[in-house]
Amino acid sequence: MVFIFEQLVWDSTNVHFYEKEKERHNQEVSAALERAGYNVNGIDLWIGIYRPDRPFASKMASGDPARPIADIIIRNDLAKDK
Repeated sequence: MVFIFEQLVWDSTNVHFYEKEKERHNQEVSAALERAGYNVNGIDLWIGIYRPDRPFASKMASGDPARPIADIIIRNDLAKDK
């Protein structure tokens, strides 16, 4: 199954906690889908789409390196505010 969410704003996470954070997001979304009646065995792929004027953060406020949860990142040059 493929689920496309209109918008999930998670930006980036600390690289030191990346695996834990990604697993937590996977569990949260899997649980929400199960509550909606879908039986899922986990999340296989996250795709992040960003605008050039709103890139994913590369550093946390603490100065630690950061990276997005997404496995694939797409730059959308044509996106605009609604």
